[in-house]
Amino acid sequence: MNRKVARRVALLSALVISTQVAVRTEAATVIHSDRSAFTAELVSSFTDTYGAELGYPGSFGILSNAAMSAVVGQTRYQSTGFNNHNIVVNGTYCAGCNGSFKLDFADTGYSKNGGVFGAGLDILANGNGLYDALVTFANGSSALYGLSGGGFWGITSHLGIASIAFGPEGGQSKGGYFQIDNLSIGTVPEPSTWLLLIAGFGMVGFGLRRKPIAVTLS
Repeated sequence: MNRKVARRVALLSALVISTQVAVRTEAATVIHSDRSAFTAELVSSFTDTYGAELGYPGSFGILSNAAMSAVVGQTRYQSTGFNNHNIVVNGTYCAGCNGSFKLDFADTGYSKNGGVFGAGLDILANGNGLYDALVTFANGSSALYGLSGGGFWGITSHLGIASIAFGPEGGQSKGGYFQIDNLSIGTVPEPSTWLLLIAGFGMVGFGLRRKPIAVTLS
């Protein structure tokens, strides 16, 4: 094997290894506690502030599941502890404020194949640490995540996030106290995007190495 062929083989091997790493990285599910880090993972996103500027009641209002879901049309709400009891108060959201609820992302402006690739929110209160997040992915699998008493919580996953149920172990409840704000959903780069980028860099490098610069001495 001459040096030119060996060089090309090495480049192709590096490309294959980089591709495998990219696929493994993109397939990961990551929990975020920092909003800026979460947002940096998204290509495009939407944040529901629950404010009057988006069509919600200005100071206080109780909405049915259908009415709550229809305000911005990016999330389907279901209060699971109390029936049709979604409360918006001063630009924040709670399901009865001591009831469990479910957020469904199967059909939004950011969904693909039954789920979004990123969902995050500000937890304003989690009384007695009672509430957890039961995430159901677009492939039908699920995972339970513990939540803190406050701060940002978000998840990104190439599996696609179909829904998140908030309650004790993700179940139904009429107890505790749980309130959220600034619900963000969005998309993240797909493996195919990274593969195209890596392949492009590989081809550029390949082309440069095939055309050595000739230097003429006078």
